[in-house]
Amino acid sequence: MTQFLSLLLNGISLGALYALIALGFVIIFKSSEVVSFTHGSLLLLGAYSIARMSETIGFLPAVLIGILITAAAAFVIERLIINRLRGAAVISLAIVTIGVDIIILTELIRRIGSDILNVPHPWGGSRSGSGASGSARTG
Repeated sequence: MTQFLSLLLNGISLGALYALIALGFVIIFKSSEVVSFTHGSLLLLGAYSIARMSETIGFLPAVLIGILITAAAAFVIERLIINRLRGAAVISLAIVTIGVDIIILTELIRRIGSDILNVPHPWGGSRSGSGASGSARTG
């Protein structure tokens, strides 16, 4: 029963996260009428920032700074690139956002490499695992 509740809560929280991401796509499209392909890379930038800073400054400050970094990057992209192409065809804006997405994604992949970035537990608990622990008895 506890596994069912755990899986249920994990599914609900993951679904809520997907809903927030989809809501971001909708808000961007409704406000600018441009399909922004940079959305995923900006999410990765925020997650990368949080993962890198959470060990040193804690989870909540890292989340706040990660949000600020992502918002600043999105603001710079919008002001320096998207705003200059405001009167252009929608396909041109979509292609430009694909290019910006590739640039951000390439840089983040270069920085992350093959590392697995761990984020500490938000409420200070320890990660618990299932399976055998301790030593095995022989004979």
